[in-house]
Amino acid sequence: MSETFRTPEYPNVGRSTVVQEHPTFGNMVFLSICTALYEYIPQNDNELAMSEGELIYVLEKSTEDDWWKAKKRAPGEEEEEPVGLIPNNYVEEVSTT
Repeated sequence: MSETFRTPEYPNVGRSTVVQEHPTFGNMVFLSICTALYEYIPQNDNELAMSEGELIYVLEKSTEDDWWKAKKRAPGEEEEEPVGLIPNNYVEEVSTT
């Protein structure tokens, strides 16, 4: 499950991450569910765009920087789920209990 996701722009992402088995949604495994607090427009190809209020599924949480690997649900059944880095200060974890 621990896939390395490093780039020259974010060398610490993927190096020290917290990866644990958590809830699944369909066939999607993730650490937590977050709501985007703000719109985020990617600055690099490896980043994930977010709209305010959108649900984001966190896959990895870096312990060395403020970027998390996350995914969103695909807009359609035949489309791939977008995956990329997000700034963790743009999201708020949703309680699943």
